[in-house]
Amino acid sequence: MKKIGIVFNGSKSRRKLQNFLDLLPKTYETKIFVTSNVDDITLQTQKAIGWECDLLVSAGGDGTLLYVINSLKDFQVPLMPLPLGTGNDFSSMLGIRSMEEAVAALEKQTLTKIDLVETCYSGLNQQRQNKIFCSTAGVGIFANLFRQENFLVVKMLRKIFGNLMNYICFVVSFFITRHVQCRVHFENGKQDFLLKVFEVSNVRECGGLVFTPCANTNNSIFDLWIVSNTNVFDAARIFFKILLQKHIHDTKVDYFCHTEKYNRYGLSHLTNIQLEITQNYPFHLHGEFIGYSPEYFKLLPHKLSFLALLDN
Repeated sequence: MKKIGIVFNGSKSRRKLQNFLDLLPKTYETKIFVTSNVDDITLQTQKAIGWECDLLVSAGGDGTLLYVINSLKDFQVPLMPLPLGTGNDFSSMLGIRSMEEAVAALEKQTLTKIDLVETCYSGLNQQRQNKIFCSTAGVGIFANLFRQENFLVVKMLRKIFGNLMNYICFVVSFFITRHVQCRVHFENGKQDFLLKVFEVSNVRECGGLVFTPCANTNNSIFDLWIVSNTNVFDAARIFFKILLQKHIHDTKVDYFCHTEKYNRYGLSHLTNIQLEITQNYPFHLHGEFIGYSPEYFKLLPHKLSFLALLDN
């Protein structure tokens, strides 16, 4: 892997990017493709592929990685996330939390095949759209939280309170998000939920909190956790259990993973689910508010190669 194409989110830290470049051995040839907006990521990613790089680096956060993956026409070129975002949940799952660890992963050159998930949803323009993702997706509390991040007042308050604003927004979103009626079609049946949270995940942490402790990036299933039919007291209890990492044992929480013991339906090894949601409900991918009411989630096992320090 001598030629490294770097798709760089222009709104992220150039200092960190330069730190990464300074740490790289001189034997590598690099070329930076700077993006100015979401639509530009597709163009710059395709330019990087056209440059015939041996490795494609997504330099940004989980949102940047989402659009880079969806810009690939095939999955032949391996990827590596460079953690320049706020959460960097996926790169953390691969053991890459700093510029030093990114260089270490590059030197180690261990490739792991990652599971992707395909989804279909109603876009912000109300048009039906398809995307693939590798980290998290969901409706309810977290989608509302990420939608709040687009508000001007939240951006202004974040400059004052810093990361504390993330927790403030989480608390507000947790208690104000309304329930929505949803029918979930599993491979062996269907269940009705009055949803508060519906999160599909291939990573264990989101924003530094462990929500899906059994999640794995390459075990050919995805994890799902659901909070349903709650009142304000239930919401308060679950919120504090999340902080203590004990929420998956709550009676109002269903956690679907490779073991059956965490959900009341005895379901595990999820690879394909369909949803019927009665109204427009905010939807996020990789922490990006992207539209409304997803229709399905379909696993694409071992689809894309990533450089990693940890095999997860």
